[in-house]
Amino acid sequence: MVKDITQEIFEGQPKQETVAAFYQALAQAITLWQRVEMAMLEIAEIAVGPKLPGALAASFHSLQHTQSQLHFTDAALRFWFLKHVPLSTELQTEWVDNLFGKIIDKLQRRNELAHFSVMVIAQRKIEHEKIILTPAFTDTRYHTGKKRRQYSINEIAMFAENFLSLSRGLWDFRLRMIELETRLQAFRERSPH
Repeated sequence: MVKDITQEIFEGQPKQETVAAFYQALAQAITLWQRVEMAMLEIAEIAVGPKLPGALAASFHSLQHTQSQLHFTDAALRFWFLKHVPLSTELQTEWVDNLFGKIIDKLQRRNELAHFSVMVIAQRKIEHEKIILTPAFTDTRYHTGKKRRQYSINEIAMFAENFLSLSRGLWDFRLRMIELETRLQAFRERSPH
């Protein structure tokens, strides 16, 4: 490994360990977001119930933006809820009042992590705040009075935890959908035709 000479040349630069921890936290957060996307796909597959395995996944992944994938999942779920009333009421409430909004909020954070720029501010006294993620100076969306967001290692690590928690909630939601489908199937098999 090449010796880090920035400390010797530029006073106040973040330590190499700090820089490594920053990029590790960033990579972990972005990677954990994939669990959210996979959970949305699995939920959409249960809602649609495709006859050809993989066809829905191919369609889902052909959508260019996660927000489009979310709206695809939402539409499929809302139809699924209608098909399963009144048994799906609790799941519908959880999706509409909780999970959908959390995905929208966390998606904004994920996009910031993926598209903001890394900036070093050597003058800062606190080591973990010397390297941050912030909008590029040329990003005009932040020149209109909006407060420029800045994320240090701690905030990025918190986003990773939030993404993991959201994905777990979505996977649990998926399992509850499967349980409802299983109960309905058992009921249909016992019912006279």
